[in-house]
Amino acid sequence: MVIEGSMFDQAMKKILSMGKILLMAYFKDINAAMKVISRIPYITVEGPKLTPREGTVCQAISNITLDDGTKGLVLLTGGNINPEETKTVMALLTEHGQNQTFAGPGTKQ
Repeated sequence: MVIEGSMFDQAMKKILSMGKILLMAYFKDINAAMKVISRIPYITVEGPKLTPREGTVCQAISNITLDDGTKGLVLLTGGNINPEETKTVMALLTEHGQNQTFAGPGTKQ
């Protein structure tokens, strides 16, 4: 995967500054990512606007080159989330995303 360094790094630092959980997955298209985002318990989706609960982050970075050479996006989320939210989001990312990365307490599968 090829990622734009500064946006990716900024999103990761922001998430980790808010809590100990970082959850990430790659997506081939925005529809799959939006399906996941709309089901994340600490995010409110109102049209094109995403509103994270205080202490959490959800950021999609587009124009990522996936392993197969196609363009896609990466979804980074987490922060100060509870164990049940962590399990829910990990399951969503596993079901709909690819090349997932989960970091923090309670993220072992």
